[in-house]
Amino acid sequence: MIIKREQFIWDFYKNGKGKICDSFDHVSYNENIFSNNSRLSRQILPRVVYVSLFPGYLNASLFKSENYKLKKIKHNGFSGAGIRLDGYDSADSYLKILKKNDLRKIIKKKRARLYKDYSVKLEHNFGSITEEKCSYLLKTLHEMISVRFVDKLEEHSFLSDWDSNIKNMVSLINNKKTSLFVVYADEKPISIQVNRHIYGVLLFCETHSFDMNYRKYGMGNFNYYLNIDWAAKNNITFMDFGNGISYIKKKWANMFYDTHYLIFRKKNNFIALIISYFEIIKIKLKTLIKYCRFYFNKL
Repeated sequence: MIIKREQFIWDFYKNGKGKICDSFDHVSYNENIFSNNSRLSRQILPRVVYVSLFPGYLNASLFKSENYKLKKIKHNGFSGAGIRLDGYDSADSYLKILKKNDLRKIIKKKRARLYKDYSVKLEHNFGSITEEKCSYLLKTLHEMISVRFVDKLEEHSFLSDWDSNIKNMVSLINNKKTSLFVVYADEKPISIQVNRHIYGVLLFCETHSFDMNYRKYGMGNFNYYLNIDWAAKNNITFMDFGNGISYIKKKWANMFYDTHYLIFRKKNNFIALIISYFEIIKIKLKTLIKYCRFYFNKL
């Protein structure tokens, strides 16, 4: 094989499996190393390994990496945001150190109002859930997302691939690879968050929605607060808010990252050099075409 093409981020986070590209020996975040136990990674590698959608906060090590050179290219349009939680033991400590006092006051005020108006219960379905309960919560989440996006033109990524995203959800929750964080008001689910748990230290916040009848309570901010608090108290070192940098993500994040193409080519190999240059040119041309389309659509 001359070139091997792999895609990273969806396989890594999909259903909390933590799947690592066959060509990688391991990936790492700070001092946390996630090894690839697949036998495929021990096979003879091709001259070029092309990996797309690799997040900037992780590091990758190719099997026999000493034999390869790496070219990293920014993937335009796939920037993301998240929180480094090292040194924080609660959401309050995080907001305090970030000097987000206004945000703390808003959350405190709206939370007090919610607790006054309703009997509120917080539920973290992680490690145990029944088929019946999971089905009920997912049906409720589907309705919440559908109502919130009914008048929006953009596609909701989780909803558009619903069947695949909820596949084996009960098993994944019971095996602590996925969780459903739920806020109840008078026994009614009003906010549901789907999280993917990777190796016990990374948390991918895949999707969240809430009942629009409760939007005056600031359910978006309250959800961030609750999830950060849980993560900080459960040894999560990084929370990934996913692709896109929205207004609410900017308020909460302390780290923004780019996503990259990784092109590994064998050293001292002319064919590998030519192929890698050809792939780099293709990436740059695709980026140029994307920018041109965006520019002409605005005219």
